[in-house]
Amino acid sequence: GPQYVCTTFSTFVCTNCSGLHREFTHRVKSVSMAKFTPEEVTALQAGGNERAKQIYFKGWDPLRHSYPDSR
Repeated sequence: GPQYVCTTFSTFVCTNCSGLHREFTHRVKSVSMAKFTPEEVTALQAGGNERAKQIYFKGWDPLRHSYPDSR
């Protein structure tokens, strides 16, 4: 499973995506090594990957574009 959390978007991400998010100066934390504030935990519970998908892929047309590779 995902080993990192992008706190900028309150999503769980893989190692490769964590590096990409860091390149865009997004805040990324390790799931197993970092300490999370109560506010960050609440944001993850309210957000998460499904919520982000609803927001950022709302207008996505899968007939014209494929989804990003899950790797």
